[in-house]
Amino acid sequence: MKKFLMTLVLASATLGFAQDPAQTQQKTIRDPNEYNAYMSATTQTDPAAKAAALEAFVQQYPQSIVKEEALVGAMSAYQQAGNVAKLTEAANKVLQAYPNNILALTVAVSGRRQQFNSGSLPQDRARAVINEAATMATRGLPALQTWTKPDGVSDADFQKQKTGIAAIFHGTLGQDAIARQDWETAQRHMREASILNANDYVDAYFAGVAYLTPKQNTDDNMRLGIFFASRAAALAPQVADFTKFAKFYWKRFSGKDEGWDQFAQQVRGTATPPANLSTMIPKAPSPAEQVRTMLQQNPAIETLSFGEWVLIFTYGDPTDKANAFERIKGKPFKFQGQVIGATADTVDVALTQDAIDAKKAEVSVTMAEPLKRVPAAGANFAFQANPVSFTSEPFLITMDTGVDLTPAPSKGAAKKAPPKKRPAKKR
Repeated sequence: MKKFLMTLVLASATLGFAQDPAQTQQKTIRDPNEYNAYMSATTQTDPAAKAAALEAFVQQYPQSIVKEEALVGAMSAYQQAGNVAKLTEAANKVLQAYPNNILALTVAVSGRRQQFNSGSLPQDRARAVINEAATMATRGLPALQTWTKPDGVSDADFQKQKTGIAAIFHGTLGQDAIARQDWETAQRHMREASILNANDYVDAYFAGVAYLTPKQNTDDNMRLGIFFASRAAALAPQVADFTKFAKFYWKRFSGKDEGWDQFAQQVRGTATPPANLSTMIPKAPSPAEQVRTMLQQNPAIETLSFGEWVLIFTYGDPTDKANAFERIKGKPFKFQGQVIGATADTVDVALTQDAIDAKKAEVSVTMAEPLKRVPAAGANFAFQANPVSFTSEPFLITMDTGVDLTPAPSKGAAKKAPPKKRPAKKR
């Protein structure tokens, strides 16, 4: 998937520059030779030739009033020529002279974000690259607010371009925060990037990562993460990893596979999280909630199986566990299980199949009288005993007044004496 992401981020770097470098916004070139050189460069029709001519113009007239326009024009021409390496180089030249040039910042930020997502850099270098990009994006966001609309560009086109650039800056800041595991910052920027760039599945995917990855999480954040991850999967069904990622967290949160396909299609065209996400993404009951429902439906715990006791005393909340245990404490119950370990006075027994397979005791029984025959580990053991106490982690019920109910081994039939050897017959 890294190669796929690299291609997508590269595509976001190739902006349609709104500004024609020939439009100097009321700047006047007074030197006729300088003017002619500038016009000759800007009127080139071949993008590569135009870029080279504009760079030559800057070298010839380094103090020109239109130096910034010429450098940006060269950058734009390299973009049109599809020369990414020269595009990045040109952007760096612009930033050396004009650190807050929006278009150059956008190219530089996108190029570094592309490098980071390519997976080709060592980890330390990758983090340094995305941090450089984030530093530029931090500078770019306030500069974007004061960016002047170039001549000849409509208000609608200018606003569209500003929105796209803001999405790039926010997405870069979000990915830098993800790399640093600053989840709150990552969530803020990736959410903004995904909303601004509504049809971009990369930003939607990383927004999902930002909300779903933290170990300590909230239900609201889980739902937001599932929303963004599902949008990414719906927008890019060809990327199997997106679908796998979204479905994993859908099932983990809701407790079921059903419903995700319908949900993903519902949110595909919705960039902003809907207000009713809690209804759209129901949460599976917690183990404690399941225990409470079980006890409400059948409060007579003494009639439940031992496996259900394990669930209650492992996952119930403290009050439910205490109330349930009071119903069985000190009362005799009969069980049959497998011996884990035994002495004449105590027997540790596994009763459920999981515990038997794991060779883990679930009950420790103190016998009312010493056993005449101590059972071996692995032997079947039937008994009656009274629950006294329990622990949840590890699960163990302690019982006393134990009585061995294991049937005595049946006596085999008496062995027949071997036939006596007959004497040899005399002739």
